[in-house]
Amino acid sequence: MTAAGDSRLRGIVLAGLVAAASLAFQAWRTRDPHLSYSRFDLPAFDAYVYVAMAEEPRFFTVAPWGCRVVTPGLVHLAAGGRPTGVLRAFRLVNSTALVGAAVLLWLFQRRLGLAPLAALAGVGAFALSPPVAELVRNPYLTDPVVVALETALLLAVEAGAGLPALALLGALGALAKESFLLLVPVVYLARRSRDGEGRAL
Repeated sequence: MTAAGDSRLRGIVLAGLVAAASLAFQAWRTRDPHLSYSRFDLPAFDAYVYVAMAEEPRFFTVAPWGCRVVTPGLVHLAAGGRPTGVLRAFRLVNSTALVGAAVLLWLFQRRLGLAPLAALAGVGAFALSPPVAELVRNPYLTDPVVVALETALLLAVEAGAGLPALALLGALGALAKESFLLLVPVVYLARRSRDGEGRAL
């Protein structure tokens, strides 16, 4: 591996460690010893829907949540298809997604030209932000996977990825949460000056 490759790998590992440590701090900071979630006692109605979708992904859908199949599908796989493992699998999938989003954010910032330390500071700011604290407090939502896919799309656009990769990210993002579609015009806006109107469109 080249020196540049070593440096990049070191940065990715550091970004993952900063994100994991920040998320652990968020979990400690937001922990409420009086709350213990179970299948029948979850923090919000959305969580009940997503848990039910993860338990029976082929059968359970309800508007407007039913189209958000990516996270419940991943949770179902992580739980080995066992409904009893769904709550633990949600925490695993969403924690992994948040760390993944932080690493992708580091790569995106480096691609934009930020210095490694500045990019690491950005990762820390992301992982310690109040919205991430809410996702740590309520780990039974779809948003962490959506954030990871959104960051992956931004990185792919900045890296000049081809149409198949962008289409795959767009499809996965739309199936994760419909608000992802609001980010799709970024592909056109970012490529217009580089590729021309027609090709960008």
